[in-house]
Amino acid sequence: PKAGVLQAIPLATIIALYITVFAACTSQTNKQFSRLLILPCIWIVLEWFRAHSGFLSLPWATLAHSQHHNIGLLQLGALAGTYGISYILVIGNLLLADMIMKRRVSIDHWFGIAALVLLHLYGLSLIGQPVLSNSRKMMIVQPHISVHEIKGDQSNQLRWQKLSRLTREAIDHDIDL
Repeated sequence: PKAGVLQAIPLATIIALYITVFAACTSQTNKQFSRLLILPCIWIVLEWFRAHSGFLSLPWATLAHSQHHNIGLLQLGALAGTYGISYILVIGNLLLADMIMKRRVSIDHWFGIAALVLLHLYGLSLIGQPVLSNSRKMMIVQPHISVHEIKGDQSNQLRWQKLSRLTREAIDHDIDL
């Protein structure tokens, strides 16, 4: 079925509801410390609901997905997942918004910025470190067998010959498994 304006309006309304709930929560928290603790949690809960709300699930386009070029920050996904990355991004954006609204940078802001920079540097330090200390080279042998080659006993023999040849080639390339 084609998607038209009639289908786009309810979808846009559902997506807008999540942002509306977050904006309402933002207007209700006024202390800086509670904003940095509570609002990222609310954002994560809303992202989770958006991704797990049955037939209305929209699991794509999270804040973490927006960081696909930020390799250092993405390394933290191994520890905290996409919701952890989104949490860090919300904190960073709240700090930035607070600095812009107050038109000054306080010591609290500097601590927050330092923590975000340290997290990013930690992620960058993970790049290039081997995951396994004892790695092995392996090759998967999977021949391309067309539909026309599947029929008959002779085709079985041809497939086994193809697999044997590919396995011998793998052995010649110094493969462990």
